Amino acid sequence: AEKGYAPAQYNMGVLDEHGKGVPKNYKTAMKWYKLAANNGNALAQVSLGNKYYFGKGVKKNYKRAMGFYRLAAEQGNTLAQSKVGLLYALGHGTKQDKFSAFIWWDIAAAQSQKDAVKNIKLLMKSMSPNEISKAQKLAQQCVRQNFKGC
Repeated sequence: AEKGYAPAQYNMGVLDEHGKGVPKNYKTAMKWYKLAANNGNALAQVSLGNKYYFGKGVKKNYKRAMGFYRLAAEQGNTLAQSKVGLLYALGHGTKQDKFSAFIWWDIAAAQSQKDAVKNIKLLMKSMSPNEISKAQKLAQQCVRQNFKGC
């Protein structure tokens, strides 16, 4: 972990956060999560997104949550993709945008992410067939572009 191996850094964060084999130390856990996230670890990025979204151990900050979720989503993490969709749907940390919510939920739902499957069904009830078709095409384009510019 101290040599920069992101999975080990993430695991150290988990151990410190939950007190597994070491005393609980939230400050140290955050240090490890940030190191792992900066080294591209999607699980650490989702963990940090959750911390900022819920204000757990840090001040609630939807914009920072969105930033961490997007980093993980762009690596293909389905939970993060679903969370990005949720933040777009609610307008948390970003402008409310049902098309962007649909795009991210569609991508995650295609990989059987349960929350995304449920949420996209609800969202589709408020969209016209033309809107759904447009959003589906944008989701496919997003995947083809490896999630860049979505």
